Amino acid sequence: MNEHNIKRYNLNEQKKLTSRQMLYVIAHSKIWLLFACLLSIWRILLTYNLPISALSTSIHDDALMADMAVKLLSGNWLGEYSQFTMPKGIVYPLYLVFVHKSGISYLLITQLLYMLGAFLSVLAIHKKENGFVLDFLIYGILIFNPLMSSLNVYTRIYRNVLVPIEVLFVFAGILGMFMRLEQKNSKLIFWDFLSGAGVLTLNMTREDSIWIMPFLIVASIVFLVMVIIKRPKGYPVKVCLIALPFLMLILGNQTVKTINHNYYGILACTDTNATHFTDAIKAMYSVEDAEDIPMVSVSRRKMEKLYANSPTLASVRENVDASLDAWADAEDNNVTDAHFFWAVRDGLAMAGLYRDAVETDEFYHKIANELNTAMDEGRLEKRTVMPSALMSPWRKGYFGRLMDAYGLSYRFVSSFYSCETVVTESVDNGKGGIRLFEDLTNDKAVYPGQTADVDEKIIKKQDFLNNVYGLYSRVNQIVLACSLILFAGFTLALIFRKSFRDANWKLWLSALSALLSAFVLVSGVAYTHISAYPAISASYLAGVYPLMLLFEGMILYMLHGVICDNVFRWKTNVDNALSVIDMDIKRE
Repeated sequence: MNEHNIKRYNLNEQKKLTSRQMLYVIAHSKIWLLFACLLSIWRILLTYNLPISALSTSIHDDALMADMAVKLLSGNWLGEYSQFTMPKGIVYPLYLVFVHKSGISYLLITQLLYMLGAFLSVLAIHKKENGFVLDFLIYGILIFNPLMSSLNVYTRIYRNVLVPIEVLFVFAGILGMFMRLEQKNSKLIFWDFLSGAGVLTLNMTREDSIWIMPFLIVASIVFLVMVIIKRPKGYPVKVCLIALPFLMLILGNQTVKTINHNYYGILACTDTNATHFTDAIKAMYSVEDAEDIPMVSVSRRKMEKLYANSPTLASVRENVDASLDAWADAEDNNVTDAHFFWAVRDGLAMAGLYRDAVETDEFYHKIANELNTAMDEGRLEKRTVMPSALMSPWRKGYFGRLMDAYGLSYRFVSSFYSCETVVTESVDNGKGGIRLFEDLTNDKAVYPGQTADVDEKIIKKQDFLNNVYGLYSRVNQIVLACSLILFAGFTLALIFRKSFRDANWKLWLSALSALLSAFVLVSGVAYTHISAYPAISASYLAGVYPLMLLFEGMILYMLHGVICDNVFRWKTNVDNALSVIDMDIKRE
């Protein structure tokens, strides 16, 4: 029985099909694919022509990305070395270059890439016997994600907008391989490459993307174990395919490191990771501070100790102090951990050090050695620091505050808080900064004082998108809570019911991986929120939103399977429906 015959079959003229059988045929109609295309076009039209948010005075974030893109366009990699050359990943500036060269709207390309990630995610977990209705529903929920029309992530020209896209690519690739374990190896290569591309770009978009690695490692181990146990056809090749994402990550990172080494003399993707800069910052954090100031790991009093025990750091004291003064909080003259490493970099740049990467790296190396020696000799008291050099040290009382931050993060994400669409004025630096953002993105911004001139159609789009945001905000809190309860129930069922079908095991493992990955990311953001700066925001949690929606989608798939298997006995009705249709077609 093929789909062509199902299309030929006139349901209105047949009396032999039950309502359940009719539902099956309708659910498997490819008309849902047409509906998905129409929904995609509608989504594109809703975000098309929205003004971008250009923050051209944000020289350490948004404007930094734009400046890196301009230097790439000049054909001289990232230009002359400075404290702004290699602090952040290269992928987003490269993306801006691609958009600029294409001549196509940045917002349009970004939306299309996100929709592609959503489509591939749904395709990865699609099962023929489930039809297309659930696929359509989950795809629609994914593409109307309010995050991807919000001011804080979507229209703001900053790197966090790529994170949801990359997360979808990673999970689509892994799930696509996992769900197709028994299929030919040729059908697995695409999914394997997709996950590798997602991991590589995510790793080179944000320096803190290490949170995705536990998922990738565990998923690879599970896939390997299942291949060994089931030994599907071509299993030796399948074992080798597991290594492809890791190989792509290593080769991609090594390529960028080699380019940076050729231009600047240091073998690193960024100079804030895997360089002596991180060693120096970690050494500064490791020194015990007599003062306990919230979100401040290196107080001004502690700086006096550092100067006294590091002649190298003391040699640039005047410039570092001036930079600390510029970054300091007005009340107590201390610099929070959010800005401390930038203050140090700016201070050394003022001292003339950030002109040669090798010289600067060696300078940091001396600082790290001097401070570590002082701690080893007992001249400075040492305290325990976190594994990541740029994470603030753990303090007494953090556990309770961390639990509170988890709760705040849950409420923040589940309600899509701060994911509104807002048409707002951009910020100009007085040097044509907004115009530069427009040139790079092929989109328009609202200049200061021109809010009243915004097209009424744009305002109507904003209002409609905010109505969608309001719907997600209210409904998703209930959906997520129910999904978590159902997940717990499915977990118990999988433990105590051996008859639970194989497809549900795969969906359960996939849902668990999404849940745990989201937890790892939330943990990092929550800890930063209590220790360094207010980090619980849509920007820093951007990777959680698609994971949450995917988790809810997979729970829906599992619920559908349980209902069909145990309530409607779907398979029996399906077989009967197909038999009836086949018999009538033969009579024709």
